[in-house]
This record gives sequence, structure tokens and C-alpha cells, in this order.
Amino acid sequence: SITSEFAAAGAPGTGQQEPYVYLFEKLAGSNWSLDSSDITRPSTLNERFGYSVHVDDSTLFVGAPGLSTSSNPVAPQGSVFVYPLLPGADSNLNNFTGSETRLTASQGSDDDEFGYAIDGKGRFLVVGAPNANSGQGATYVRERPTLGGNGSWGETQLDYAPILNTQDRFGASVAIDGTNLIVGAPARHRSLDDEQKSKGEAFSYSFNDDTWKAETPPDQYPTPTLGGGVSYGDQLGTSVAIHGDLALLGAPQPNGRLEGQISGDGTGYVYLRQVDPPGAKILPKTQEKLLEG
Repeated sequence: SITSEFAAAGAPGTGQQEPYVYLFEKLAGSNWSLDSSDITRPSTLNERFGYSVHVDDSTLFVGAPGLSTSSNPVAPQGSVFVYPLLPGADSNLNNFTGSETRLTASQGSDDDEFGYAIDGKGRFLVVGAPNANSGQGATYVRERPTLGGNGSWGETQLDYAPILNTQDRFGASVAIDGTNLIVGAPARHRSLDDEQKSKGEAFSYSFNDDTWKAETPPDQYPTPTLGGGVSYGDQLGTSVAIHGDLALLGAPQPNGRLEGQISGDGTGYVYLRQVDPPGAKILPKTQEKLLEG
């Protein structure tokens, strides 16, 4: 994750490797400097601290989807840690470690993996918990505390649960730009799909009248954000990105396509999704295969 002032990179570690997050700060010219005090959490093996990161010009967000609760230390409910930053400050992480805020899902449960994917813009932070509800997945929008408020982060859970199936992994990828956001569900499968050969889907939302509203009609199949030509095994929505009226949807075919499907060699695709201008209803005008592996 990168801004004009900072860049952050997570190294969540595996097994006996300790997790770290590295913060870089922009110097004069085109040089970058690694903050002299990287950040870690002692005795947090397998908590995947740094699995996801997001940074803006005032805040560092670190996802730890494997972090367990004290009541059930072996089940990863997950958390996101929020660290304040000051441009130009020497050793930002050293100065602010200890003053971080920990975000969790208010209605979260064991094994949710809250913090698996994060992205932010302005006052909003989007957090995916793809293992929630037996793998259906859940996604939350957290809103920064307001001046003069109680200091707590607002929370909205995005509405799509009625049409999700077990192991869809809604929230495995998230992206936000302004008041528009995309959520990937790469294991999304309908009655004809199996879990490992899923087409996958992605869903769009917009913020209107102080409410996050789904813009992809739940009664259409394929949904409007399903890339044209997607087939069984593509797992569309493994990665997503959005900027203005364009969204990119990754379909890596991690296990190849089902036998008999066109181009089943597992090379993968990226789909370009064009949406209406900001402020209008987010529905695609065109969808096409953008890149081929």
C-alpha cells in the first residue's frame, strides 16, 4: 500500500517466523527511507499480523486475520490494528506503537478471519472476513470517529447474506474509491458449481443517503459484475481494484477450468468492468477480457 508520503508492506510470517510490518517514508526527491522501527507483535505466531495492510497520509492499518480472542485462543476471529502517523516524524512506528486502536467485528465469531482483506479511502475502511458464517463470508465498512464524538469507529455490515452460499468467501478481496466499493467472492458457487471449480463473482456498492447500498441486483445470474466469458474454475474476484468508473476483477484459475471448458490451462484472466459515472447507479456498460496470462 502506498501514498505520496508513506508505503507499507506486510510480512505475516508462517510457522515459527515472527510477523512484521515495514513502513517506508518518502524523502526529498524520489528516495524512500525505511522507518527505523518496524512493527511486530510479540508471541503472535500464526496470527498473520501484516497479512493485509493499508496506509494513507495519517494512518496505518494492519490486518491480523489469524488473531484469536482470549475466550477461544485457537479460533482466529481476526482484528485490524490502527496506528496514527505523522509525515516527517522520526521513527513513526516507534512513536505511536502502544497508542494503536484494535478493530474487530461487533457481531464476529470464531474463525471469521476479520482483516483478511482491507482497503480504505477518506473516512472509510473496508474489511473482509471471508470465513464468516461457515465460509459464506462477511464484509464491513468502518467509519472514522468524528470530531467531538465518542472516539469509536462506526460499523456497517454490507448486505448480501441472503444470496450467499457456504464457502463463497465474500470479502476475500475488497477495494474502495470515494463512495464506491467492490467486494470479491472468488469461491462463489451456485447449484452447478463445486467449491474448487467456482466461477466466482464480485459485488458493487455505493454510499448514498448515508447508507451503503448494493448496486448489483441479487436476482440476476450471472450478476452484472461477473466478467464476460467467465467459466467454472476461474474464481473471479480473487483480487479486485476500483478507480473512478473502472474496476478490475482478477480470475486466476488457481485449479484450472473444468474439463471441456474453453482455455482450461489455468493461465488466468483480468476483466475490465466499466460503470456509470460517480453518483449514478453502478451497473456495467461493458465487460471484456482485459489481459490473458
